[in-house]
Amino acid sequence: MADQLDLRALGPLEVRVGGELGPQPSPLRMRLLAALLARAGRPLAIDELTEVLWGDAPPPTAAASIQVHVHRLRRHLGDAGHLAHGPAGYQITVTAGEYDAARFSALTARAGRERQDGRTQAALDTVRRALDLWRGEPFGGIVHSGLVAAAAERLTQERLAADTSAHELGLDLGRHAELLGPLAKASRERPYDEHLAALLMLALHRCGKRDDALAVYRAKHAQLIEDLGVEPGESLRRMHEAVRDDDARLADLATESLDGAWEALRQSATVAEVPRELPRPPHPFAGRGDELRALDELVERPGQGRTAVVTGIGGVGKTALAVHWAHRAADRFPDGQLYIDLRGHGDTPPLRPIDALATMLPSLGVPPAQVPLDPGEAAARLRERTADRRLLVVLDNAASADQVRPLLPEGPNALVVVTSRRRLDGLVTEPGGVALTLGPLASGDARDLVARLLRVPDQDAGDLAERCGRLPLALRIAAANLAESPNPDVGAYIRRLSRTDRLDSLRIDDDADDAAVRAVFASSYRAMPESARRLFRLLGSIPGTDISAEGSASLSGASLDATERALGELVEAHLVDHHRPGRYRLHDLISLYAAEQLTAEDPEPERFAASERLLLWYLHGADECRARVYPSFYHIPLSKQDNVLPEMDRETASVWLKTEHRNLIAAVVYAAEHGPQRIAWQLNDLLRGYIWLSAHGPDGLRAGRAALAAAEAENDLAGQAVTELGLTTAMLRCNRPEEAIEHGLRAVELGAAAGFPGCQAAAEQNIAHACASLGRLREAIAHGEAALRIAVELDGYDGEVANLAIIGVAYCHLGELDTSIEYFTRGLDLAVERNMFTFEGSLRANLANAHRLHGDVDIAQSYMDEVLKTQGGVSQSVTVLTLAARIHLAAGRHEQALDHATRAVDGLDGISDQRIGLNALSALGSVKDAIGEHRAAVDCFDRALDLAVTDALYYRTEATCARAAALLHLGEHEAAEADAHAALELARTSEFGLLIRLAQSLLAAIAAARHS
Repeated sequence: MADQLDLRALGPLEVRVGGELGPQPSPLRMRLLAALLARAGRPLAIDELTEVLWGDAPPPTAAASIQVHVHRLRRHLGDAGHLAHGPAGYQITVTAGEYDAARFSALTARAGRERQDGRTQAALDTVRRALDLWRGEPFGGIVHSGLVAAAAERLTQERLAADTSAHELGLDLGRHAELLGPLAKASRERPYDEHLAALLMLALHRCGKRDDALAVYRAKHAQLIEDLGVEPGESLRRMHEAVRDDDARLADLATESLDGAWEALRQSATVAEVPRELPRPPHPFAGRGDELRALDELVERPGQGRTAVVTGIGGVGKTALAVHWAHRAADRFPDGQLYIDLRGHGDTPPLRPIDALATMLPSLGVPPAQVPLDPGEAAARLRERTADRRLLVVLDNAASADQVRPLLPEGPNALVVVTSRRRLDGLVTEPGGVALTLGPLASGDARDLVARLLRVPDQDAGDLAERCGRLPLALRIAAANLAESPNPDVGAYIRRLSRTDRLDSLRIDDDADDAAVRAVFASSYRAMPESARRLFRLLGSIPGTDISAEGSASLSGASLDATERALGELVEAHLVDHHRPGRYRLHDLISLYAAEQLTAEDPEPERFAASERLLLWYLHGADECRARVYPSFYHIPLSKQDNVLPEMDRETASVWLKTEHRNLIAAVVYAAEHGPQRIAWQLNDLLRGYIWLSAHGPDGLRAGRAALAAAEAENDLAGQAVTELGLTTAMLRCNRPEEAIEHGLRAVELGAAAGFPGCQAAAEQNIAHACASLGRLREAIAHGEAALRIAVELDGYDGEVANLAIIGVAYCHLGELDTSIEYFTRGLDLAVERNMFTFEGSLRANLANAHRLHGDVDIAQSYMDEVLKTQGGVSQSVTVLTLAARIHLAAGRHEQALDHATRAVDGLDGISDQRIGLNALSALGSVKDAIGEHRAAVDCFDRALDLAVTDALYYRTEATCARAAALLHLGEHEAAEADAHAALELARTSEFGLLIRLAQSLLAAIAAARHS
């Protein structure tokens, strides 16, 4: 090929491209090239390169200068991808066809195999081809650093070993006569090489020159004694004895049987050093306390094959964790630490196991020429070399478990840390395997890392960390961008991240390396099959925070089986997080990347069709749940769609709604903004009952406002009507009754205009509820009756029961208890007839309360017993416990009353409806007052009244009356009178008949007490 690279180090260092010598790199870059070649296939750290290039006096900008020199050297080599940069430093990768030293090693290894196979002539030819590559001293013309000098010495020893091998092979072929001169010359040049002397003696003996052979021994013996003070070794002595005795076996003695002398020579040529190959640790390092402790515990674990597999999305800090811990634990592995970048994620192919072994074995004392070419044999040699060593091996960026397995050391004292963007479950399931999955840093750890990188206030550091998704790579890139300025403006950078494409802002412009979050994600994305890539892109468009497999299938339009397979592949690559059973989500920066790819690769009609499929899945799923959980709530019917969700019972539907709640709200907002806009108000309409039952008022407001804008944009009266109805419900749940009435009146008007009387009835019912909570009881009754009239005339609408209930409550508060009981009874009968179980319980509770107020305590208790029975005994409902306490109090059962009231108050944690808390605390206060704990009672009433809100007028008035009674019992007449007057004023304004009479009787009692 015209651009074939040919690097020559077996003599003066040369760079040839396309067979031509051409202009050579500068002397400094030649030293850089020599250092990289000296450790070909393995990374060379920045500090090592700095020492090679500048010794003890590096310039201040050494790291940046190295980057420039590497970039220019890369161009000189033809930009063929030979030079790479990773966490451990710079690395050159060359083949035997591109580098003469690698070619020499390959040829000598091949000759060794040919010799073992009995192909002696072929082995000799191969050795001679290897020796023909030599042109002089290795790395000639280069000022040798320690690193290059060691490599040059190793190559020289390998050349001498090959030369010896050629002599041996010649002797085995019977060419002793022609070898006399070369062997005599070699023996003079290497006077202390006893093996060469033995070969020369053998050649002389075979040529019939026994005396000359014995003379060689005498001369060698004298030289060793005089120069070194040692006797000849066993092999040379045995050769002397055989020649002296004229042993006939010397005629056909194979040279390889000379006690393995050649092998001993080659082994002695390798300098045994303890490998210390860890890259520089990251600084600063923050967080990961649990993972560091897990690795520490793994060191203490006895047994075979201890392996930790650290996985997570690209940029999450897997390498940083592994290297940081490895440096921290290095002294616990005195036999060395190996580091290999397996290149499992990137544009270059992953490192083959045999290539990794060819890097690891020389670090463990195996000469490169003796590294087996067969992967199985090389792996066996690794296990042999590590069997008794206390060794730490870091295998970074693994592509698969199959890539890692041949690289695992042997013995109980070695430990391996593997990092990968894939899960590598096969390694974890093997004995001694531990899985550590990294997510984004915890908020505090991310803030601390930014603060230490930039030395900025914690608030700025925390804000920046969140905008970077707490992803370590993004944090370091952001810090690097800001560090370019002497006075970094973190606030401006955060605003830039907020208003522009964050992925564009999270990169560093660099002509040698693509330092960008986007590039890390892209390498993982490109490795996926197309079905997984397509689903990944679509997941970047989902409106909510997570999604189920069924929702993903609707989004993609594929079968559930195919979707689950694609999800599995994405989870395996950590592009998607399977964060809890059945639920999947994307890290926010990955979601941005997925959305980018969706826009770039998928036409707009296909994108719209996918989002519409998902929105329809949410819509019909919500309709299915509505029919199971709150069927009596008015809604506009949908057209039917088959096989949207499997058939659900009430419990399953409730769980689905709770699980998908945030996604459903987000879907309403998304549909309003992106279309189809009709889905926005339809879905919002179906969620109205859930908003009421689950008390998610603020979410109802957000979705309702978006849905209303969508309905108004399409001038859809029906949509506007039901959306105003939904806003009425949400306002009630947010304790904003005045605004609820405003939206309710608009819903009535729009429902009439659109011809939806059911919407009118539901809106009138909501208005009645709001009026009752404000104490406008006659208005509440009027609106309730209006709703009731419409509901009675409608087929398929079950609003009558709810309207009877709200009218009954209004009459109860007015003090017209008989009328109240009549409405509650009518409602209960209708609920039983229609199997409306939820309403049955609430109406029985209302009847129990009305009879309590009427003085019919036994009847009240009978209804209360029915409520408790239907709810499985003593209910955990705060409202039910509160009512039970009041009935027990009315019956004089103080102990039971105290128990129920106490449990009601204890159950208030997590309940946002302040009316429930006000009522429970007021009931507990009344019980304590009745048992003589008057001061504790006043404290309860104080706490209750602190919770008083606009739409809790009845409960506030009731609690004020009760506090007046407790203060009277304490003899605090002035305070009691003030409370009684305040309660009377509130009761008269709202026509609370019973409370009016109660406040008046309290004032009379206070006056009597003052005059007694």
